[in-house]
Amino acid sequence: MIADVSGVDRSLEEAEATLLLTDMAQACGATVIKIDTHQFGEGHGLTAIAVLAESHISLHEWPEYQFVAFDIFVCGAANPERAVGLIRSRFPSAHVETRFLDRESR
Repeated sequence: MIADVSGVDRSLEEAEATLLLTDMAQACGATVIKIDTHQFGEGHGLTAIAVLAESHISLHEWPEYQFVAFDIFVCGAANPERAVGLIRSRFPSAHVETRFLDRESR
């Protein structure tokens, strides 16, 4: 599942992004292995990724466009849709657009 969040009214801090990814993984029913973040410099956003036992969740922020992109890539019993409600609650004034990508093995 991907979620594009527009109209974000503030920049994310690395600690906040780490907590958000942890909470999203928990909401999905996934297990966090490791979280890494990279700040691009003051006012230039950040990238964060949670490596999961079930795959990964990532975010990339563009504060100059008031935009955050999320990739919620999970397998097994993990449910990515549960993380979307968390995104909506963390960014209540923003517009959240989601798309489900079915990558079922064939």
